[in-house]
Amino acid sequence: MSSRTRSSVPTAVRDMTADGLRVVQTIASTRHDHGGTSRSVPALCDALVERGMDNYLITAVPKDSRIKSIFPTDRNRVRLVQESARVRQWGIGAQYQQQLALLARDSRDCLVHDHAVWLPSNHAVAKFCRTRGIIRIVSPRGMLTPWALNHGKFKKRIAWWIFQRADLKSARVLHATSELEASELRLLGVRLPIAIIPNGVDMATVQPIHTTMKGSKQALFVGRIHPKKGLPMLAQAWAAVKPAGWSMHVIGPDEGGHRAAVEQAVHQLGISDQWVFHGPMEGQQKWEWLSKADITILPTYSENFGLTVVESLLMGTPVITTTGAPWSRLTEKRCGWWVEPTANHLELAVREATMLNPAELMEMGKRGANWVANEFTWHGIAEKFEELYRWLVTEGAMPTFVTQPTQDDYK
Repeated sequence: MSSRTRSSVPTAVRDMTADGLRVVQTIASTRHDHGGTSRSVPALCDALVERGMDNYLITAVPKDSRIKSIFPTDRNRVRLVQESARVRQWGIGAQYQQQLALLARDSRDCLVHDHAVWLPSNHAVAKFCRTRGIIRIVSPRGMLTPWALNHGKFKKRIAWWIFQRADLKSARVLHATSELEASELRLLGVRLPIAIIPNGVDMATVQPIHTTMKGSKQALFVGRIHPKKGLPMLAQAWAAVKPAGWSMHVIGPDEGGHRAAVEQAVHQLGISDQWVFHGPMEGQQKWEWLSKADITILPTYSENFGLTVVESLLMGTPVITTTGAPWSRLTEKRCGWWVEPTANHLELAVREATMLNPAELMEMGKRGANWVANEFTWHGIAEKFEELYRWLVTEGAMPTFVTQPTQDDYK
C-alpha cells in the first residue's frame, strides 16, 4: 500500500496488526430479539481481537432506543449505521458502503466477512467488495436452508435471480456452521469452497454447571417464538404424554405474533396448566434457567446450528432436538435425543426423557458439558477463522475444514 493511500485514512482506523491484515465483519443487526446470530457474531469479534487480529464490526442499530443490541466488548471497533422505518429499503446500503470505505483500506490487506443473505445490507456489501476487488466471505446463517427458502419463497425466488445468486457467486468462500448446512448449500449448486466452523460459547460468561441433581421436573425452550421453531408441534407431542409433575417453560421474544398461535394451540390441547410463557431473557437470568432445567427442547424445522443446544449442554442440561438441526452427535455422546421433526417422534423423545430419574439426566448433562468444553470454545473457533482469513490472503495451504465442490455434489 502506498503512503499516499495510507495517509488518507484516519489515524484511529490505521491501527493494524503486524502483518497488516484487517477483517471487517458486517451484519444487518445484532438486536437482542434477532436470534443466535446477534450473539455469535459479537462473540466472534471479541475472540478474534483477543487473538490480536485487527477486526471491526459494522452493524445497524434500531431507531427506538428501547430495543437493545449486543456489541463486542471493544466499542471502538464497532461502526454503527442507523435503522429507520425504512430499514429494509435499499437506502441503508449506502451507509454500509460509507463505513466500508473508511475501514477497507486496500484490497491487498483487507477482507470482509458478511453475515446472512437477502437483505439490502448484504447486497450493498457484495457490490462494494466486487467494485473494490476485496475478498468477501459469506456466512448465510441458516437463510439458505430448504425451510428458509420456502418461507416467503415467492419474494426470495425473485431476489435470487435479481441479485442474490450473483452476490453468492462473487464471494470467495462460504461459511457453514455444520456439515448439514454445507450439504444444503451444495444442493443449491454452490461451487465455491465452504468452510465448516461451528459457533461457540464463552465459558467465561457463565457459572460452572451444578454438580447436584436438579429434580425440578422442568423442560425448557429458549429461542425466538417463530413458526420454524416448531412449538405447536411440540405442544401436540407434550399433550400426548402429559408427563406428571413436569412443566414446560417457553423463553424468548415473540416474532410476528406467533406466540398467540402457540398459546392457542396449548389451550386447545388442554395443557395450559403445564406450559408457562416468560418472554425474552438474556444474561445471567437466561443462564440460570438453562442450568436449573432438567431438559431443553428445540423442536425446530430448520437450524443451521442451534446455539441453544450448546448453551444448554454447557450448563449440564440434556437436549431434545430434531433432524432439522445439525446435532446427530447428541445420541453418539449420550447427552440427548435427535429425532425427526414430527409430533410422533417428539412424543417418543419427551416420553423417554421425562421417565428418566434425576441421576440419569444428571449423567447425560455431565457428558454434554464435557463435550462442549472440549469442542465449542470461542478461542478454538476464532483460531480456525484466523487460519481461514490468512489462507485467503496468502493463498497458502487450504485449511482441513474447508471443502471443495465435487461432481458428486450435483448429482
